[in-house]
Amino acid sequence: MSTLSFVFGEELFGVHEAVSAFRSASGELRVFDGQFELGDLANALFSLSLFSSQISILVMNPWFLVEAPTDVQIKAIQDLFGQAKAVDSPILIAATQKIDQRKKMTTWLKKNATKVQECVPFKDWEQEKVVNWLHQRAKMLSKTLSQDAAIALQQFEGTDLAQLAAELEKATLYIGERPQITLADILAISSGATGQLYQFSEALKNRHRQNAVQAMLRLLDSNEDPIKLLGVMGAAIRLYLPLRAGLDARIPLPQLAQSMGKNPYFLKQIAPAIQTHYPVATLKALLSRLCELDVQVKSGQIASRTALELGVLAFCGSPAK
Repeated sequence: MSTLSFVFGEELFGVHEAVSAFRSASGELRVFDGQFELGDLANALFSLSLFSSQISILVMNPWFLVEAPTDVQIKAIQDLFGQAKAVDSPILIAATQKIDQRKKMTTWLKKNATKVQECVPFKDWEQEKVVNWLHQRAKMLSKTLSQDAAIALQQFEGTDLAQLAAELEKATLYIGERPQITLADILAISSGATGQLYQFSEALKNRHRQNAVQAMLRLLDSNEDPIKLLGVMGAAIRLYLPLRAGLDARIPLPQLAQSMGKNPYFLKQIAPAIQTHYPVATLKALLSRLCELDVQVKSGQIASRTALELGVLAFCGSPAK
């Protein structure tokens, strides 16, 4: 009996993955893309193969999903796929173009296909789901992924599954036979500025003076703008201050995240370091110091690089008592 599968959605990486898997599992494959005659599709479905025990049919972006077929055409298509159930020909209909799910053929396929897969992108706030996806993806590559490596990858690439998969594949090739991909591996293969900014932010979060200074110098050597890095520091303080104040007030993290407009999973990752290294008094003093440095730069009293160096050293000083 034939199986009719239908895959579509805005997350094109998932659609392409399903098509690739179908191609790999097929013996003799016949592809229909875009515009084609229904008679040609019928001939492929009901003809015998001289080379394989079964013929697989891949239908890519068919016209009857992109255009508006007539009722007569819709009935002919439905009858064709209904008759195809009697033959041993796996069929995959895949849409990499945006389709109107209200149209008759789309709703019919969603109701009658043996398997329906809608590929929906992760939302910007679903970092935890992306991290879990990375762990599963690593398993498919016969590797494990450390949690900090997965979090870093997600922060670098966001919710772009195609780019995340490519970076994970790069990491797999980079480590060779070693079973686990670590944070150090992710940083080693990342583009210069991305990895360096991550290391700079991590050093600030953990108040690690030596690492912060080294990351700052690498960024400056890469022609990063000192004003931009001062902005990174200011943004960090504006994030840490309400977080620490909320934690001190014992506000539940989900409620705190909602009031801050941040993802609870993200706050959960940074909260331990903020509680350890940044009392509210320290954060207020740092914010005041950065404001002073900003005024000194704008008034021409000191160079922006000097302000950055002073800011980093202040940021990574001893915690306030």
